Amino acid sequence: KKNIPLIVFISIEFILWILIIFGFAFNFSINAIIALEYSAVCITVLASIVLIRKPKLLHIAFIAILIADFFLTLLRPQLIEAGVATFSITAVTYGIHIYLNQKDKIKLPHLIIRISLSIIAPIVMLFIPNTNAMMVISAFYGINLILNVIFSFTLVKKDILLSVGLILFLMCDFEIMTSTFISMGILPAGGDFLYRVITSQDLNMAWAFYVPCLVCLVLSFKVNNPQSK
Repeated sequence: KKNIPLIVFISIEFILWILIIFGFAFNFSINAIIALEYSAVCITVLASIVLIRKPKLLHIAFIAILIADFFLTLLRPQLIEAGVATFSITAVTYGIHIYLNQKDKIKLPHLIIRISLSIIAPIVMLFIPNTNAMMVISAFYGINLILNVIFSFTLVKKDILLSVGLILFLMCDFEIMTSTFISMGILPAGGDFLYRVITSQDLNMAWAFYVPCLVCLVLSFKVNNPQSK
């Protein structure tokens, strides 16, 4: 009985995942797909509150996800800078969580690397021609997300789902970035299989990674904190 809420959560997210991925192929309207996407996020945040009692820090991360996706998914026109800035809160929060759970010998190098790169990456973007606020914010967010993936492997023996979830998070953002660069002509359009999958009008590839990512992140802390019931 204690696992029923978890099973219900996974089942609902799986159904939404299928509907979101193939929504275009099913001829769903764009508004219907947006509603499904944001529903998946809302249910994840609700599940995080119900299923994760500790650590409270993670509630901040999930609430930031809810707000960020409001700016990027639900709101029209999108507030992209605000969305990425809010996702940065999620990335930093996960970075703190990883840091707090690492062995003491890893903490200092982690801290030095994260602070240094979090400062250097945005500064470097300022020297790129035609840079803008979005590029600077994205540099800060991107470096923290990548560092989260890397340092999550220091916890992989006790929390492999965290690493899986963060890798899927990175893959979602990589797909969005790749599609954007192709549409802008920054990356060449090709005819290979990977290109057709990324740019397919019938598949919602970013959310194919994103929904499982959210589920893994919730399950990560539920599985590794069985007292949080």
